[in-house]
Amino acid sequence: MKNPKYFSFKITEHMGKKYSKKSGDFNKIHLNDKVGYNSIFGQKICHGNLIVEKIFKKINFNKLNFQNCTINFYSAFFYKEKISCFCALDKKNSIFNIKIFQAGYLKSTLQFENQINDFDNIKKYRKKSKLKKGKYDIFLLLESISHYVGMIYPGEKSLILNIKISKNSHSSQKFENDTLYSYKPKKHIPIINNILFTKNYLFFFQTAERPNINIKNKNIKIKYLKKIKNIQNNCLIIGGSQGLGKEYTEILKKNKKIKIYSTFLRNKCSTKQDINYLKLDIMNIDEINNIKNIFSNNYKNMFDLYYFASCKIKFENNLSKEDEKLQKYYFLDYPYFLIKSLKNFNFNFFYPSTSNIYDNPNSEYSKIKIIAESKLKKICSKYQINFKTFRFPKINSRQTVSLLDPNPKKLVDYINDNNIKMNQIFF
Repeated sequence: MKNPKYFSFKITEHMGKKYSKKSGDFNKIHLNDKVGYNSIFGQKICHGNLIVEKIFKKINFNKLNFQNCTINFYSAFFYKEKISCFCALDKKNSIFNIKIFQAGYLKSTLQFENQINDFDNIKKYRKKSKLKKGKYDIFLLLESISHYVGMIYPGEKSLILNIKISKNSHSSQKFENDTLYSYKPKKHIPIINNILFTKNYLFFFQTAERPNINIKNKNIKIKYLKKIKNIQNNCLIIGGSQGLGKEYTEILKKNKKIKIYSTFLRNKCSTKQDINYLKLDIMNIDEINNIKNIFSNNYKNMFDLYYFASCKIKFENNLSKEDEKLQKYYFLDYPYFLIKSLKNFNFNFFYPSTSNIYDNPNSEYSKIKIIAESKLKKICSKYQINFKTFRFPKINSRQTVSLLDPNPKKLVDYINDNNIKMNQIFF
């Protein structure tokens, strides 16, 4: 058959909801804004198998002549953004490849070829779930796998890493047909191997348990706590509901003698604590007036302003224009605007930079941070504002937690180990 060389499509949130109903995969990472926002992705993600279904229908999967199909997922897909598929046929080796991009990033690949994979260690697999009878259609089977991964095992914190489909497979007597089997090769590694035998196909797929973001607070050592309690100025933390901003808020609230203001956007913070929480959307320039009101109402007091607002950080060397523009806004344009808008008030300004500058100076994120360090220092000097910055190492947050590094150190850990000194990161 003649396959298309290029095609594209979008997945809407409505389509995601319909697929949830069809497949029975109601995992909140696909449906709930807050869950998506607080995940390692920073937003809701599409069902991976819905992407596969769209592609299979476009290329007429059932008429393809192949023995094996390998699907690899490298990154999550997002709603309402164009998904571009580039197809190539290697006639000599009878291999049909598809590369799938979104926002300029390679997120998945599909490869069709005439070879059958062998699977080792089959004795270690354990029966987990039985399919409903008659689910032999490729799309129904993909839906069943989506339901199994998202709702049963591993369930809530799940990811599909890859799927291998063998067509007209040898049916193994060692497994019961229409039954999903799984095993975890190593307990300390969150990778799970899975097998499904059916009448027409053999599926081997790998899944993973998404790491939890460690939100448990740790106590700061007494000798460092004394330094916090000696702070005299009121404090304002921009972006205080997550990551570094949240840790700063938790540390500074130990000082009962000062007023502490902390902003949030989506994660509504408790008002029962000794913190003055303020909702702030930095994408809305007019909301700068809310910050000005805080300073005006406390005009006799000096403020320490800590800036931790952040979008989802992309560490690649080459970003899409949209991602580059967004990161520049969060990490340079808005803090510059903030300083300029508040120049008539009395405050110190702290700006968090990153050790990624040393690790990967060519990434767009590092380049923006380097420019920001210089420009923000200059404008603070111009208006006689005390400026301080620090290149933080990897700190436990939704920005840094990953499958490879599920539990980075928290800020308190660095302070307690004296790897970060108090005078470097506090006024």
